[in-house]
Amino acid sequence: MDWLLYYKDQEIKNPVNVTFNIGGRTYPAINRDIIFPSTGIAYVKWRTPDKPQDMIIKAKVSYKKIDFNQITGSPYIKNQVDEHDIAVKIVELKENPPPNPDADDRNDSFRISKAPKIADDMKENRWYEYSVTKEKEPVYNDKGEWKYDREAWIWTTYEYTAKLGVFLNTYPDPLCKTYRAENWNTYRNSKAKLNKQRILYKMKSGYGIRQKIETRLLVEKRTTVTHLNGDVEDYTQVVSSVGVAPQNAINYFSDFDFKNYFRLSEVTELRRNESILEFKKNRYSTYDNRTHFTPIWYPDNEFYVVNSMVFDAWTPAGQLYLGATTSSGSDVKEKGEGNAIFIKGNLWDDWYVQPLPTYGTDPREI
Repeated sequence: MDWLLYYKDQEIKNPVNVTFNIGGRTYPAINRDIIFPSTGIAYVKWRTPDKPQDMIIKAKVSYKKIDFNQITGSPYIKNQVDEHDIAVKIVELKENPPPNPDADDRNDSFRISKAPKIADDMKENRWYEYSVTKEKEPVYNDKGEWKYDREAWIWTTYEYTAKLGVFLNTYPDPLCKTYRAENWNTYRNSKAKLNKQRILYKMKSGYGIRQKIETRLLVEKRTTVTHLNGDVEDYTQVVSSVGVAPQNAINYFSDFDFKNYFRLSEVTELRRNESILEFKKNRYSTYDNRTHFTPIWYPDNEFYVVNSMVFDAWTPAGQLYLGATTSSGSDVKEKGEGNAIFIKGNLWDDWYVQPLPTYGTDPREI
């Protein structure tokens, strides 16, 4: 931003420039016009490399400062350039999917456990930007005649608040033709303004489920400024040009007590501050679908629960992440942030076995 530098009782506008060098390419800070040195935030968007590696991001900050002559002690304006190295480690997310399910699997000792909290949530953060402009206001005498223009620097404060909301849209694989669905209730996240209709799905064990994690990163920008004439501006607006919606998720399942095995979700749709994440393709799926198979032995009259951590939602103030769980239905207060999968029966119930007909010796019968 243009911040004020006082030199010999004069106000000097002092532009501050920030640039980043990432992988040999130079990126100017997105908010390069409203940077406040030492206390402000400079941020940049860039595409993470596909391969794991260690990187150094170089940041260069140039501005003016008041220095003093070491001999005379006289002040003067000095051009200052600060350089910073930011160490970055790019790592690969690897999933640990369950083994290939078998139609004759058994687990007689299985007992349902409550989904644990994967990590503490970071679903909201806040940061500030500032700008300053010079305003003039006419001053009149008692007769209403103009005398002079009064000038002053006017500060404007921009307060950003980012809020993360997710909904686990979990549902039976379309290849399962015998499931039933009914509206259950409405999930509401008032802070992120995310409202979704919960669905109660009733299906047989042994079939697959799919999941579309629907996310929203709501960024509100509050502008506050008091003008020279005393007028006050204070308004809030939603902005979509700041921040990136979640790009990854890790999912644990109730049949493995929410540990050991897990699947990753990846972005299949990204629209500014909204994203949809789906299971990675399952190598055990006949059609290479994004399916997770429920075990044939899963007990009847129980909810199959998916416990997810949704992360890699980035804002200038850091990362946001949020844990969410599909509904268990065991308690009205614990219906989770998603749909419900209720198990009743298993896929063998859908099979029809018929003996082959008995043929005579007449070739015409065959």
